Order: sequence, then structure tokens, then C-alpha cells
Amino acid sequence: MVFFLIRYITITVICFMSSLITSVIVLYIAAADVLALLVPLCISLILASLGGAIFGVFSSVIGLLLTDGFAVLNLLSISIPILSGAVIPLYLFPNPLISICKCIPISWIVESVGLFLSFNTSDAFLLCGYALFLELLWILITLAFISFCNNRQRITGQIEGMHL
Repeated sequence: MVFFLIRYITITVICFMSSLITSVIVLYIAAADVLALLVPLCISLILASLGGAIFGVFSSVIGLLLTDGFAVLNLLSISIPILSGAVIPLYLFPNPLISICKCIPISWIVESVGLFLSFNTSDAFLLCGYALFLELLWILITLAFISFCNNRQRITGQIEGMHL
């Protein structure tokens, strides 16, 4: 469990710092008011980094159950940017698919960034709260899968994704 936390925090900090530096450079080049957007930007990037790290750890854990350990990671790395609304706005998706996309914390963060940029901060913070709630839920789901994989490994004596 300690290994999980250390790995998760390290991934999140690296992701946040690289995203923050890139975002500040882009905002500066775009002649945006960087100081006015700094706090909302940091909140959004922290939540996005947490969400990305959660799905990275989740895909690694699920990969232990499969014969191809990278299958879930490859699937998520392709689908998350699309299903989060970062590439295609969610309102263009069919309604049942929008409901599924709203289970991804990053979809709420993408929407909140648009609200932050239009200075609608109260609604943006509400969406960030939804994203944080979903991220906590995904952490619990990931921890449950870690427990399941540990129990399965004890019973079978092997881990599929590592071919052991």
C-alpha cells in the first residue's frame, strides 16, 4: 500500500509540474492574464494530474489480470482524451454516451476549464468538486482491484500480466 501511495504521488507531482510550466508558457504567449488564471489553472491541473495518475495506476492493476499487461493502458490512453471532451465536445456525443463519459473525472475538469476561462468561477468550482468526488471513487475502485489482484495471486500463485 505504501508503494502505491509513493508511486501515485510521484506520478501526480511530475505530471502537475510539467503541465503547469507548459500551461503558463501557452497563456503567456497567448497574452492572457496569467496571474488572474493562475489559481484556477493550478486547481484544474492538480485535479487533472490526480485523475491521470489514477487511471494510470488503475490500468496497471487491471493489466495484472490480463495476458497482455498493456492492453488496458493502450485502450485508456487512446479513449480518455476523446471521451473526456478534450478532443470532441461532449454535447456532440449521443446522450447515453455522455452519461458514461461523465463517469470520467477528467470530463468535468475539461468543462470547468472552459468556465474558468470565461470567468464563471462558481460553476467551475462546482464541477471541480464533482471531479474530486469521482477521483476519490476511482481511488477506491483501484484499491479494491489491488486487493483482488493480491488475493488472486495468493490463490493461483501467478500474475497473468507479468507471465509469472
